[in-house]
Amino acid sequence: VEQEQIVQGSNFSEKNHFGDHYRNYEDSARQNIVQENYRKSHVYCTVDKVSELHNKWIKNLGEHGDFSCMEVLDLLDLLVDDSDPDVDIPNSLHAYMTAESIRQAYPEEKWDWFWLTGLLHDLGKVMSVWGEEQWCVV
Repeated sequence: VEQEQIVQGSNFSEKNHFGDHYRNYEDSARQNIVQENYRKSHVYCTVDKVSELHNKWIKNLGEHGDFSCMEVLDLLDLLVDDSDPDVDIPNSLHAYMTAESIRQAYPEEKWDWFWLTGLLHDLGKVMSVWGEEQWCVV
């Protein structure tokens, strides 16, 4: 039986989508994918690589068109985040779930900026939809 804990009046599952504890980087259901993503990041993400990527993306800023935040969220339907051991769902759903979890935990309207942050926090991962390897954008 899955235990529930109360977080500021909302239900919060102590288990992730696989029935495991959150942020299990030791032996998660997605261990091989997550571990390989972080291995590549640690090996290849150098100052020079970051500078190269920065120049590439700034130089080609409008190459993919102009998008609203909602259009970018829709594009994240095409991406499952290789760095996340907790879910294997499209990143767009992760964004909505994050925003809603924050809204439930902090329901007062003074926290609306926090809800929005939860929704938008992974928008940059759209670069992977456009061909960049995930270890570069996580």
